[in-house]
Amino acid sequence: MFELRPKVSDEEILARAHSAKESSRACFQIFAPHSGEPSPEEAEFETARLVDLLEAERWTLENAAYAAEQDGPYEWGAYGFLATPTVVGTIYTFRLSNS
Repeated sequence: MFELRPKVSDEEILARAHSAKESSRACFQIFAPHSGEPSPEEAEFETARLVDLLEAERWTLENAAYAAEQDGPYEWGAYGFLATPTVVGTIYTFRLSNS
């Protein structure tokens, strides 16, 4: 999984995607860290940017999901133990297309 940081260039993302393709990997994942849930506009912009960049390289977005981590101890709730997760980023999964 490749971690996307603010200073990562499009060229580096493409180099990682090329490396995954050359390694015969069917999937390429990018972890985009952020603090809290991004606004819908921010999430849509980042997704569109990555799709535009990687579609030309025959990668198709398969899934985009929030990644979360446990904030503190479990709490007892009506349905058992409950956890309060904090969103720490988004994981984008791209699949190499056959065409």
